[in-house]
Amino acid sequence: MKLAQGEYVALEKIENLYSCCPAVSQIYVHGDSLQSFLLAVIVPEPVELAKLASRVWGKSVSPDDQTAVLQAAKDERITAGILEELNQEAKKVGLKG
Repeated sequence: MKLAQGEYVALEKIENLYSCCPAVSQIYVHGDSLQSFLLAVIVPEPVELAKLASRVWGKSVSPDDQTAVLQAAKDERITAGILEELNQEAKKVGLKG
């Protein structure tokens, strides 16, 4: 697809690249030709989300504890951690800003 500033983007390629990130269970990337950016909806991998929550919160979080995992998914510090992992994955595979 072509974004508003004229850049061509292969959405499937981006989905495939980011789906290799351990924190990602499912991903959907959406683009609008009237916008200059893409939007991604990500379902985090519960095991990786629990590991990240354990590091951020300083206490053990089990991936089977649905309440804690849901709270983790809403915590801004944890979503920032997932975004950092996605940015590292993007740099590793050579995606541009």
